[in-house]
Amino acid sequence: NNLVVPSGGGDPDPTCTTSTSCDTDHPLGNPNVTVSKSSNPANGTTVVAGQTLTYTLTATVTDAALPAALDLTDTLGSGVTFVAVTVPGAYTANTAGNPLVFTLPSGTVPGVYAVSYTVTVDADATTGTVTNVVVPSGGGDPDPGCTTLGGCETDHPLGDPNLQASKSANPVDGSTVVAGQTITYTLS
Repeated sequence: NNLVVPSGGGDPDPTCTTSTSCDTDHPLGNPNVTVSKSSNPANGTTVVAGQTLTYTLTATVTDAALPAALDLTDTLGSGVTFVAVTVPGAYTANTAGNPLVFTLPSGTVPGVYAVSYTVTVDADATTGTVTNVVVPSGGGDPDPGCTTLGGCETDHPLGDPNLQASKSANPVDGSTVVAGQTITYTLS
């Protein structure tokens, strides 16, 4: 809202020509919010039990500041355990359960905002896929969404653990032995 109050100019009582001619109104539009999710290793890469994955959630705010908080609700799929928030950025993190909730506060100005966290692939996760999905809500955008179709989900197929076995003998393999001689085998 912008208002002009006339004064001076030789007229002892200057006035506006109409009741609204000396003010203007310019309503603010809603912000536009888009969200993306990435992972390291990259989406689609095979992972194994015990491996650490880093997820990064990115919200891009354009057109106006957030008139309300923006929540990124991130549901961890089965087969992973939350470890820590590594780069909180401007977010407040609630990691007390699953889903995880990352919140940008009301008043956040247009810009790009990222938060990163880590998970570990569970020891008993041996088949299938580790899936992770984030859903944006709030922020004053009536329909905050993902930057691309599938841009708010990551999938990592589970690979077989890298097991290696070896066997050695004493006396060494190929040595001549006699009846009654002890041979010691070592498996590792």
